[in-house]
Amino acid sequence: MPYRYQEGLTFLELIIVLTLIGMLVVLTINLFTRYQANQMLRLTEEEIKSTIVEARRNARVGVNGSKHGIYFDSANGAYTLFSGEDFAHRNVQYDFIHTWNKGLVTYQGPSEMVFSALKATTSPVTIQLTDSTGKQRVININELGSIQ
Repeated sequence: MPYRYQEGLTFLELIIVLTLIGMLVVLTINLFTRYQANQMLRLTEEEIKSTIVEARRNARVGVNGSKHGIYFDSANGAYTLFSGEDFAHRNVQYDFIHTWNKGLVTYQGPSEMVFSALKATTSPVTIQLTDSTGKQRVININELGSIQ
């Protein structure tokens, strides 16, 4: 008895299905990459804000009887919470180093910010963080050391 319909896929149908699957995979990878970059940007922003608050608090309560500040090393994707007059004249034993993924987040801003002892004042600072997709976050610190 002859077959009226052949079962199976034609080569064209197979190519179409594989193309659609490939497009879905590329779309999924693209969305995941953007999500990862956005989350890294958000996390880096929150960690820097937290470190700024800690440096300001340490200066205000007079920890070690000195100024406190943050030094940003954007080339290496790191920033250091320090105790001392400035980063060059700091007490190294009180350094606390933080890092971020410099491949996903870039930093633009001053290399150093210092809070005065007891008053916790600083020069106004603007920090700009940019992720690998071009999305930006801005952190503004006023002369009183408050994050705006």
